[in-house]
Amino acid sequence: MDPHYLERLRHLRDPLAADGEDVTHARPACCSGVGSTPALSTAEADGQVVLVGLDRLYREE
Repeated sequence: MDPHYLERLRHLRDPLAADGEDVTHARPACCSGVGSTPALSTAEADGQVVLVGLDRLYREE
């Protein structure tokens, strides 16, 4: 998974904001069974996205 997916999800927030929804704290979530690129991991560390891999999906509580 690469930053392209994150950009696609960010564009989904724009119509919500235009309709008056507060999206200031909204973070997209990317789910992947094969992992993500270092760029997405950096984005997660910066609080821009939530990455969900198989380990998090099935083993974390």
